Amino acid sequence: GAVQLHRFAAERAADTVMLVDAFGDVVDPVTGLSSLDETVRAAAGLARAYLRTHDRVGVVSTGGTTRWLAPGTGDAAFYRIVESVLDVRKDRAFGGDGLERVPPPALPEGALVYVFTPLSDARILQVLRDLQARGRRPVVVEIPSGDPVVEPGDEAGELGLRLWRAERDAMRFALRDSGVPVLRHTEGESLDLALAPLLAGRVGGRGRAG
Repeated sequence: GAVQLHRFAAERAADTVMLVDAFGDVVDPVTGLSSLDETVRAAAGLARAYLRTHDRVGVVSTGGTTRWLAPGTGDAAFYRIVESVLDVRKDRAFGGDGLERVPPPALPEGALVYVFTPLSDARILQVLRDLQARGRRPVVVEIPSGDPVVEPGDEAGELGLRLWRAERDAMRFALRDSGVPVLRHTEGESLDLALAPLLAGRVGGRGRAG
């Protein structure tokens, strides 16, 4: 799949950054799951997987405000990452400008960037464009949020649902068309297994010389 195209980048990257989209929080009407809660769980889980390979892992969250931690290693880095991502819900109470631009120190040169997002707010596309403009090669991990529930016979609701799905499809197309892989995350599944092609070939957490 498209994710395998980034294997070369993954093999060379000594730093990995988890970027958490906190612009919105969508509650699945069927399961009651919060997209923001699942985003936090998925980002923390993948961070732990990379830290186990002795990589340096950092985190950025954007939405309301922008917070970030420089890449670090070991258990101490993991606990700092968890503490940071757990605070993203508080950040959504604030509003500010320029949230679409990640601070340069948060993105080390050559870092592999995973962007965890439900694709519910178009501002995340601006974040991704900014990353690409700075030479970063992000991988999007789409967090499912479920379709809005429409009652049988509700024609206006059916139209709204079609438009909602079309907007999501358009966002995915725009990302893939610009060369950004989009991986759909399934709640409860291990991301380190889903992303095995990216994790393969790492030597002591460092990129291979090339």
